[in-house]
Amino acid sequence: MSSDTPDWLSELTPRSEDESETENEPTDSLDLMADLRNQIDVAEEATPPKESRTRGRSRNIDLGLLPWQQFFLSVLLFLDVAIVGLLFLVMLGRMVIPVL
Repeated sequence: MSSDTPDWLSELTPRSEDESETENEPTDSLDLMADLRNQIDVAEEATPPKESRTRGRSRNIDLGLLPWQQFFLSVLLFLDVAIVGLLFLVMLGRMVIPVL
């Protein structure tokens, strides 16, 4: 290749048989896989085991809010869903708003 070709592009070009035989050694890929397995084993040993829960999997999402703030937020969310649902039913014609 010419000298003005970038290195990454010259690596992508096909090589002759002589060059490819000398550079491809199957033991290198096996060593890499063994190294990766060892790294995973070390990482698993370093992480502390998770505490098992005796009850079912309950998710407690508090977002850093106080209990009264969580309640207020849940009531507002319920009202939003209820109002949007009622408006959707009115738009579909399944429900009619009585006119006084």
